[in-house]
Amino acid sequence: MCKMFNKRIIPILIVIFVDIVGFGFILPLLPFYAKIFGANATTIGFLFASYSFAQFLAVPIFGKISDIYGRKSALIISTIGDFIGFLMFGLASSIFMLFVGRIISGLTGSNYAVAQAYISDVTSEEERSKSFGLLGATFGLGFVIGPFLGGVLSIWGISTPALVAAGVSFFNLIAIYLFLPESLKRGTNTIESRISLIPDISPILQSKKLIALFSIDAVFGFAFIIFQATFSLYSQYRFDLSAQMIGYMFAYIGILIVLVQGYLVGRLLEVFQERPLIFASTVLMTLSLLGWAFTQNIIMLLLILIPLSLAGGIYEIIISSLLSKSVEKNKVGEILGISSSIDTLARIIAPVLGGFLFQFFGTSAPGIFATILTLGILTFIIKVRWVTECKKEYRYF
Repeated sequence: MCKMFNKRIIPILIVIFVDIVGFGFILPLLPFYAKIFGANATTIGFLFASYSFAQFLAVPIFGKISDIYGRKSALIISTIGDFIGFLMFGLASSIFMLFVGRIISGLTGSNYAVAQAYISDVTSEEERSKSFGLLGATFGLGFVIGPFLGGVLSIWGISTPALVAAGVSFFNLIAIYLFLPESLKRGTNTIESRISLIPDISPILQSKKLIALFSIDAVFGFAFIIFQATFSLYSQYRFDLSAQMIGYMFAYIGILIVLVQGYLVGRLLEVFQERPLIFASTVLMTLSLLGWAFTQNIIMLLLILIPLSLAGGIYEIIISSLLSKSVEKNKVGEILGISSSIDTLARIIAPVLGGFLFQFFGTSAPGIFATILTLGILTFIIKVRWVTECKKEYRYF
């Protein structure tokens, strides 16, 4: 009898949903903390990057912990770190405490990676793709609700969302301990858990096709993360939006991306091939980023966020699909793991660069720079399309 999904993944989906909602609480707050502690835009960029850098260092360790001691143990440690990090963020009396709180959260911020390993333990190969899709949708929904609630909670004080996030993490910790069954059988070591270790880049270096795809993935991701990392600062300084309104904006973006990835991409793929969609989404992102850089009012901003979110949502799914089709089945997980590592590295560098550009060159500078990056992708894609037509042996994708 065919099942819609494996019911054993429900507990881990709830854990991840609660975790992401708590994480999203504090996203609208960073520029307002800057005012309180006298931090500039570059410092705020470093604050964003500190989390990703700590996470990048810690993910391999948590992969080993989950393999040796079980997924549940790794999730408990990670959630304890979330609780401490959010609590320090909410009680911070200096910019130093903010950094310590974010670094602690980053060092233990491996719940999503462990959740993927958990799902791989409890599902069959036939169920796994659908289950990973449900995990992604759960993540997206949590990211919609978290910033929205964070904006609402900020009405009662700038530290309230972080303190509530700490409370949410504490109750999540209790729920994991009491109700989440361990998924890993003693003595097992799944492929998905090994992906958490330092990735092997030799398959990339041996393939022109993978080099091209990863280069496009890295540059596009870098441009989009510059937008994400500076959006709060941009909205506050250019339009004087409150933390509450910025939270609503993040929720608006999240809803658009969830709609695109959950519904629209599938419909588009029924009509178009993947390569034209990559080109079209890059054109759309380039125009949207340029428009964002020079937006003059809130109505224009809301309108521009529609094609920008559309392009970002399409691109993320299509590039992953192209990567997965570029290698043998037994290498797909490894390649997508490398893609995740590239994304994490971009999240380390892009916020710092975006904050620097914002501080020293004005509110439009991050958008202009991101536009230049996507123009570079367009130039490359156009060249590759010409090469594909004229010299089939150099076909990249």
